[in-house]
Amino acid sequence: MNKFEKVIISLVVLAVLIFGLYAFTNWFSKATGYVVGDNVNNELANCLSERDLKVYVSADCDDCEKQLNIVKEKINRFVEVVPCDNGIECFAEEFPSWEINGKVYNGLIDLNKLIEISGC
Repeated sequence: MNKFEKVIISLVVLAVLIFGLYAFTNWFSKATGYVVGDNVNNELANCLSERDLKVYVSADCDDCEKQLNIVKEKINRFVEVVPCDNGIECFAEEFPSWEINGKVYNGLIDLNKLIEISGC
């Protein structure tokens, strides 16, 4: 057996192993409903859904757009976004403002700080 044949056989074996691993993990995920890293996301989702999270924003606010992008990427369905424009009166004097469990936090808050503040 020459060197070229050994390389071809090695590549075929490697391809079979990769396909087998993919097929097994796909089957395992469907059979158990478990996806790697899913527990952490589910715990965070459950915790945030129990909190009363509101963010007050204004169209004139640059940080509000940044805040909404942070919210949109990770936790959009657990946050009530309250636009304070078009004659809508808000208690907020600074934007963005967060209302979490009855307390008010002003300014841009990253996801880690939001998790810390909310107690999740």
